[in-house]
Amino acid sequence: MLLLVLGFYITKLSKHRDVLVAINEDVSNSIVLGASDAPETITLFFDYNCRFCKNFFSDVYPQLDEDYIQTGKVKLNLRLVCSENDKFALLAYQTALCLYKFGEFDKLHKLLLHQSKVMYTEQFVTLVEDYIAINEMVGECITESNNQEVLYNIYQFEKLKTKGTPTFVINNGVIVGYQSYESIIKNLN
Repeated sequence: MLLLVLGFYITKLSKHRDVLVAINEDVSNSIVLGASDAPETITLFFDYNCRFCKNFFSDVYPQLDEDYIQTGKVKLNLRLVCSENDKFALLAYQTALCLYKFGEFDKLHKLLLHQSKVMYTEQFVTLVEDYIAINEMVGECITESNNQEVLYNIYQFEKLKTKGTPTFVINNGVIVGYQSYESIIKNLN
């Protein structure tokens, strides 16, 4: 009986590990900060409406970027997630993903980090319409995707069976909540 129970938990851990490996390896719906061939990966499930996520970018990211990302040791896969019912956030996050692929992501990233509530305004909708009109590839990406990339990120986030952002996947482990620079480095090593 004990062997049967132990076998069940080993199988469950193996399946969970497979999910984590797949999440870290799949960058199709990610905004990748750093070298794509960096030997270490941190996947961050992130919501611009989450103050702890914003705190990560203001307090931790600059040092992580300087010491690990810019040196090619680590890449950060940023996975944008929100409530499936938040049509404004879905549009904003899909726009961010499309701009990352075909346009100027940095400006929108900075805007959403510092003024995330802007995504709920008519001015933001006008901004998205301007992106669509100016760049055909960005326009197609936004209008034809039906937010599928963001919805897939939400699906993968739900597979982790955790709640709350930020959530980090580091070395096939899941860490939920705001983490200090030291904590992230400890989990990398």
